[in-house]
Amino acid sequence: MFRSLGTKTPPLFSLTVFSSAFLLFQIQPMIARYLLPFFGGSVSVWAASLVFFTTALFFGYLYVFFITKFSIKVQLSIHGLFLMVATLMAFVGLTQVSGDTPTLGGALESSVIPAFKVIIALISTVGIPYLLLASTGPLLQYWYTQKMHAEPYHLYSLSNLGSFIALGTYPFVSNHCSL
Repeated sequence: MFRSLGTKTPPLFSLTVFSSAFLLFQIQPMIARYLLPFFGGSVSVWAASLVFFTTALFFGYLYVFFITKFSIKVQLSIHGLFLMVATLMAFVGLTQVSGDTPTLGGALESSVIPAFKVIIALISTVGIPYLLLASTGPLLQYWYTQKMHAEPYHLYSLSNLGSFIALGTYPFVSNHCSL
């Protein structure tokens, strides 16, 4: 109904949108649960995490809004640069983990209120990668519209399905995985 007749979605678009939504909603509870022992295991960790992830999701959408004002070539360059920065940050973060206590961006030693410590830890550990993951679905939907000249709503449905499956499988996945 929403697709133009005769337009077939490239599988890479579908797979990427689905996977990014799945990862987006799998990471949220997993990283919040991971932070619990470091910050007292209280409801404030969950509340601060919710604030962070909602804000990061908003900024991911805002990023897509602004980046789509440029040509596709410039969009690819900007997004590619951010992907390289996120990869570099992830690599550096992995090399700085020592023992059982991660650095968490200095949040554990900070003198700010506990909720801000959680937000600092989230920004320093998953900030840019999460923001890029949040922008993946909307950005690919925009690129799909530009390339295929068709409505991208079926990709939005795949995104919702990925999110739903991630939240539904979290209790099973979280018991078998450790960060």
